[in-house]
Amino acid sequence: MIDTIVFDMGNVLIEWNPQKVIDFYEKDAERANRLNLAIFQSQIWHQVDKGLLPLSDAVKQVCLRLDGSYSKTIENIFYNWYQALDKRLVLQQAAISYAKKGYHIYILSNTSEIYYRLEEDWLPIAKVIQGKLLSFEEKLMKPDASIYRCFLERYDLKASNCLFLDDMAENVQAAKTVGMEAIQVFDEKTAVEQLNHYLERFGKY
Repeated sequence: MIDTIVFDMGNVLIEWNPQKVIDFYEKDAERANRLNLAIFQSQIWHQVDKGLLPLSDAVKQVCLRLDGSYSKTIENIFYNWYQALDKRLVLQQAAISYAKKGYHIYILSNTSEIYYRLEEDWLPIAKVIQGKLLSFEEKLMKPDASIYRCFLERYDLKASNCLFLDDMAENVQAAKTVGMEAIQVFDEKTAVEQLNHYLERFGKY
């Protein structure tokens, strides 16, 4: 029986759209393309999420690739990207409701230290989670099976009792490989419906 619900963050609890972030801070198409290449199409963002590169160093590295007129935009993209995106509050409220019923709620996400800026205003779910495992703190990333095993061991969880929600097919498959149940999230409305349906059939509470 499922008694634990585990949420990814990007495109599950909060929208994630790199192009939308760039376009929010840079309106010129040519400059936006340069930013995309320097930040998201390089390995820099990935290295930040994996904990191999501090945010401050990442900003410096990208600034060296582009001229000084990009500096403020680069800082905004790394430190304030979430301001360009939408919260997924319906799904978060569903999670909070399930926590009140007795379900254990966790977060397992590929993310950077910016997570801690999000907790108060962007992640109301943070008030009910019983734990979290963030890629930059562990220097592990989904879909590496090691991060799922680390998560399960950290919180002494039985994989078959956990339902994991993620927007990436490879992350969902990796969760299943270690024995977790998993749902791929395509949009918020469908995710809530899938979660409700699954717990009606297999939920403990």
